[in-house]
Amino acid sequence: MLAYVAKSMLKGVDLSLFGHLVRMDESADARRILTAVLQSEWRRPVGRPYTSWIATLKNDLAQHNLTLEDAIEMALNKPLWRLLAASGAMH
Repeated sequence: MLAYVAKSMLKGVDLSLFGHLVRMDESADARRILTAVLQSEWRRPVGRPYTSWIATLKNDLAQHNLTLEDAIEMALNKPLWRLLAASGAMH
């Protein structure tokens, strides 16, 4: 039960952080990293793949039937995004 509560709290924090990043100025480094595209010659190291923050975020958004692009548009509306982040923390 405690693990479920902790995980749901972290999900809400992740969604809230994503909203902050999206509303940043497009020239901010954190915003540019969010929208960056990996180079095509980049290769993942051997072993178990790391679960990145963006992959976790995409899974959380999928539970709300949202794509990353849809979420970026929604996050620009701060009151709406706060509602989604709060509901994300409850699921």
